[in-house]
Amino acid sequence: MKYSIFDSFRCNEDLFYTIYDYLRFEKPEKWNFIHSIDDFNFMLPEEVKDLAKDAVNWLETFVSSINGYDVDSIAKNTLYYMTLSYMNSHVEYYGTPAYSCRDAEDRKKVSIKTIEWLRDCINKIG
Repeated sequence: MKYSIFDSFRCNEDLFYTIYDYLRFEKPEKWNFIHSIDDFNFMLPEEVKDLAKDAVNWLETFVSSINGYDVDSIAKNTLYYMTLSYMNSHVEYYGTPAYSCRDAEDRKKVSIKTIEWLRDCINKIG
């Protein structure tokens, strides 16, 4: 599993980028000083967990609007890339159809599993 290590916590890299995109798209005025992962070093694990929960909840809002071929907003691309990462890191998807070859319903199922995976990664922040 890929981890980013900070001064006071460690976090799954994909979860970190979910948090980063959430802050970038949803709270840019408050978090405009974030330019690299080092900018998160001041945070405590519990603060990161709270942000992560908000970020994953935000990401979950895009699951119902997945269509058959593409994601039509920059923010939805976060869900797309996290789903690809989930599929690439879980053996059960080796040898199965690529994300782009799946229908909308199957994409939703994989995206839901991605959300569950990211929530599990929140519990591992420490």
